[in-house]
Amino acid sequence: MNEGVAVRDMRSIIQTLVEYGPKSQDAEVLTAAVRISLRKFIIQDLVGPTYEVPVITLAPELEQMLHQSMQMVSEMMVQALNQA
Repeated sequence: MNEGVAVRDMRSIIQTLVEYGPKSQDAEVLTAAVRISLRKFIIQDLVGPTYEVPVITLAPELEQMLHQSMQMVSEMMVQALNQA
């Protein structure tokens, strides 16, 4: 619910908890299992009724440049915050 996903399918949630509850008491593990069981509801707002996700792929070189640029910006922001 914190992530904006409606809890419409209580049957799936309870079935998942009954299935995974005996295997683990870890809230993160149980939450992950419930997310998997609710995957159609979770992505419904993103993809709509077509179940098609628009994707853009990048050439590996361009992806590496983008990643390096993001790291540099992140490092610069940390430095700026440390100086403030």
